[in-house]
Amino acid sequence: MKKLVFLSFLLLVSVVAIAQWTWLNPSPTGNKLFSVCFISAGTGFAVGDCGTIMKTTDGGLSWISQPGITSSVLHSVHFPDAVTGYAVGNDGVIVKTTDGGDTWSLVPAGTHYWLYAVFFTSANTGYVTCNNGSVLKTSDGGSTWTTLTTGTFHELYSVFFTDATTGFIAGESGTILKTTNSGTTWTGMQSGTTSGLQSVYFTDASTGYVAGDGGTIRKTTDGGVTWSPLANGNSATLYSIRFINPVIGCGVGEGGTIVRTTNGGTTWTTIQANPALKLSSLCFTADSIGYAVGETGVIYATRNSGATWSSLSHSSTLEGLVGVSFPDDSNGFAVGDNGWILKTTNGGATWTPKQNLHSHSLYAVHFPNKDTGYAVGGYQTILKTYDGGITWTGQDSFDSKYYASVCFTEARTGYVAGSAGTILKTTDAGLHWAALPTGTTKDLQSICFPTATTGYAGGRSGTVVKTTDGGATWSAVASMPDDLGAVFFTDANTGYTAGYGGYIGKTIDGGLTWNRVNTGSFVTIRSIFFTGANIGYAVGYEGTILKTSNAGASWEKSVSGTSLFLKSICFTNANTGYAVGEQGTILKTTNGGGLFVEEKGSQQEAFTLYPNPANREVNIDNGSNSSKDLSVTIFDVQGTRIMQEKFRNKNRATIDVSTLKKGFFLVKIENGTAIETKKLVIR
Repeated sequence: MKKLVFLSFLLLVSVVAIAQWTWLNPSPTGNKLFSVCFISAGTGFAVGDCGTIMKTTDGGLSWISQPGITSSVLHSVHFPDAVTGYAVGNDGVIVKTTDGGDTWSLVPAGTHYWLYAVFFTSANTGYVTCNNGSVLKTSDGGSTWTTLTTGTFHELYSVFFTDATTGFIAGESGTILKTTNSGTTWTGMQSGTTSGLQSVYFTDASTGYVAGDGGTIRKTTDGGVTWSPLANGNSATLYSIRFINPVIGCGVGEGGTIVRTTNGGTTWTTIQANPALKLSSLCFTADSIGYAVGETGVIYATRNSGATWSSLSHSSTLEGLVGVSFPDDSNGFAVGDNGWILKTTNGGATWTPKQNLHSHSLYAVHFPNKDTGYAVGGYQTILKTYDGGITWTGQDSFDSKYYASVCFTEARTGYVAGSAGTILKTTDAGLHWAALPTGTTKDLQSICFPTATTGYAGGRSGTVVKTTDGGATWSAVASMPDDLGAVFFTDANTGYTAGYGGYIGKTIDGGLTWNRVNTGSFVTIRSIFFTGANIGYAVGYEGTILKTSNAGASWEKSVSGTSLFLKSICFTNANTGYAVGEQGTILKTTNGGGLFVEEKGSQQEAFTLYPNPANREVNIDNGSNSSKDLSVTIFDVQGTRIMQEKFRNKNRATIDVSTLKKGFFLVKIENGTAIETKKLVIR
């Protein structure tokens, strides 16, 4: 199982954390949040998709994403004290902090099962529930884990202990388990329901609640021996239930549902925070203050014991964004589904929806300057603004044909490409558009003009057409075997295409021949952008961001921090770039996309790099007596590849680093079964 690692693989991988891509919209994150936990009135944590770990120290007013060490989903977070915390998730991932969440380390769990819930009765003793009905227990702060059998194979979603020895678990098909001997044995309780139970919580040793599918809520007053149904008047699945005191409690769940009781569950009031979004987790820090988190990174807070809730997260839109364009460092535009147009005037810090009378989805946007811009989309939509996006005018139709890409070579001359081989040209800044003969009926998804007269368009079935006379004539050039979603040329002869399958094609002879590069990522690529002849980026499905520093000869994964489909990317300079995608996603980098570390296979071998600091050469040992092929790659802190060396059948390698400038570098080491990235200091 592959995992993206940001900081360190405990005892196995040493990594330097580099901030790469940060969320601009939604804010503070667009990833699903599955669990929230506060350790004081001001300090709390939320975890979720793509290894998301966020921390607040001001009661949720602002959140900082913590350097992560995994891309796996994190389902649950728990702090037994102010400095020690744990989070668990898919693929057997357990992470731990001992400094109040400032840094986190991966803890070896010894399993690849999905881990749903974590609860520690002390800093060292804790329990984790699994999707196969088992429970993991540690008595040494996560250094070792023992698998406990529970007598069931049902998925176990929630765990809660009332003291050091007595605990309860809720899970699939109405499962309720109880232990009175610190998990040594577990006894099944009669819940009286077959509905999935997502959450369990006790207010004292005797009184507890479970909640789950179909709005199920059940209560016990005898320590779990019997459970009575409570009617809340709502059929929405509840994923979390918590009580402030013996009488006031809330549950959150599907469709933004929040249910509240002020009489110990006898009656419930339904509040709907956001009908479109699921709420996954709930916690209270005091009698009046509580938090709930859920889909698209939503965070809600209550200051009156759950009577009313307000949003602490922000989103300019949750509509999918398909195109992005920045005419300068400050001004930028993003367009997408249902005609949405967003504008920023401060480098992405805030985004404002702009007027668009056309509701058809927009697929591309291009601004030759900060005032004049064009957007194209479905139903032959072409929009133009003269005033920096304040107003938009243009055309559309009821025809099912679409325009997928737009580019301008100068203020008055531009091109649009779309379905059925369509390419249009304007020479009067969009007042009139003329259809050009392309010689193809294949849908064209992307168009690019590296010079005023030479242009390329690519699309379905690997089609690539070329013009050298400003679009007057077009001819087919050598095609690729994949449907193409992106075309980008850095000069008249050097260009790149990408699409389905994760392959990126490169030509250096104007499309006569293509080299098909395997990027190591087999997902759809939707957009390519180069900041110069050598450095380029590609984005696509599952949050994929690829970077090349050697003109496309090879591509490295950059950690995007999301698994959402990214559909467009652009840069304003060598370091500052933006990517947009599903659910209103807008990401930004200010360090050229940074670097990644990818764990592969067994991590039982560790590498040693010495001397460090160094000034002439460094040695690398593979940590065993056996000889293996070694691959060593050195990057600067911006993620640019500086050098790469390969060694055949070695257990020790020596690399000359005398040509490197003084400073910090990252050294990525692989031998086929292990991979590490280490910090190297050159002095």
